[in-house]
Amino acid sequence: MKIRSKILQLLFLTTPLVLSGCIFLTADALQSLKLYIKTGDVIRAGKLTEIYSAIYPTELKLKNNWVKILGRLEVDASDLPSKIQVDVVSVDSNTERIYYRFKMTLKVKNDGTFSGIKKFKKNLRAETLQSWMIKSIGADIDSKTKVAICIEVVKKKGDASKNGTCTGNGSGTSSGNVVTVEVRDNSFVPQSVQINPGDTVRWVLTGSDLSHTTTAMDSTWNSGFAFQAAGATFEQTFTAGDNNQTFEYSCSTHATCCQMQGSIQVGENAPAPRPGY
Repeated sequence: MKIRSKILQLLFLTTPLVLSGCIFLTADALQSLKLYIKTGDVIRAGKLTEIYSAIYPTELKLKNNWVKILGRLEVDASDLPSKIQVDVVSVDSNTERIYYRFKMTLKVKNDGTFSGIKKFKKNLRAETLQSWMIKSIGADIDSKTKVAICIEVVKKKGDASKNGTCTGNGSGTSSGNVVTVEVRDNSFVPQSVQINPGDTVRWVLTGSDLSHTTTAMDSTWNSGFAFQAAGATFEQTFTAGDNNQTFEYSCSTHATCCQMQGSIQVGENAPAPRPGY
């Protein structure tokens, strides 16, 4: 995408991250979700790195709502950065103009945790690519570091979770991590995810077509037509018995016409999916 290359060029986003969770906001509801991120390469200090993006068709009325961010870096205290910066950037889909909509800089404690709360002063613009980013300040973050981030959007400051917790809507109820996959029109995003046993994959409808499904090729799960409204979800939890297996799946309605396919790799030694999954 042209707009994607533009934002990469302007913001120097050179570090890939493997997502196992994402932020999901709609014009009708504000949800707080956990992100569990495992870095692919070193996150260089001073570089903004994208952790999630989506195009919102309507303006999100986030002005005067509160954003609370809680997180943890699983690295030795001697290797911790001094601060973590979280940015929300809005990119116009027509002119590619970049708007900086939100920024918060958080001190990293000796145990690797960071937290803070701040009010949105602007709304997210309609028909723009919203990119959520992090920046390490003071030190690089080594490759394969686990980063846990909870981002809560609440209407009142007092509604936010206390430090050390994340109890907002959509934060998940399973003992493992919650991995979110967007069900867009004719694609799953991300198409392939790698998780651990005990994790749950949550598919969330962000497209407009209500005839999508998520159907495992080996019949392990089948959502049927569960996605009947924007934000509708379907979940599948993977157990220890699924370790080191790869599950390929598709939308039964759009697999043949549009190659709407995806894959779930459970465990570090799961085989790679077939091309197209």
